[in-house]
Amino acid sequence: MLFILCLTLIVFAKAEKGNSCDSAIRNAQIVSRSKDVLEKCIKKELPSDVCVDIYSRQAFNPKVYCESRGGDILCNLCNSVADKLINAAESNMALDKVHELMNSLCVKFRRELPQHYCYFVLDELYFKILQYLESGNRSDQFCEWAKMCPSSN
Repeated sequence: MLFILCLTLIVFAKAEKGNSCDSAIRNAQIVSRSKDVLEKCIKKELPSDVCVDIYSRQAFNPKVYCESRGGDILCNLCNSVADKLINAAESNMALDKVHELMNSLCVKFRRELPQHYCYFVLDELYFKILQYLESGNRSDQFCEWAKMCPSSN
């Protein structure tokens, strides 16, 4: 199974550079670390339904889900959840509570994204939010700063 995940990631990494979905993912630096993810599932550090979603699909391939939506799904997801994640960061919410929040937010996006992909995106977003806020930036510009949305400039 690990071999299949690694092979999928290699194919994904070699995807055509001109694709808007690939570009959005690359620009946002959303990368699946399959070995780390599997270890987190084994240690029960990720929500169980995220791990079940990963096992049932036997691969992590966000490209498929983005292409059919014109690449806007990452921007829509960011705009929809950034405020909640920023509030969690600013209130110093415990990490396990942040994971519960991310999991509940992803349930709302099941039609647009598989649970495991949404969770990885939000996990990456949360740590980007922490970096962003530590730099003293305005919270209303986060999605552009993270290159999840096109710049309005």
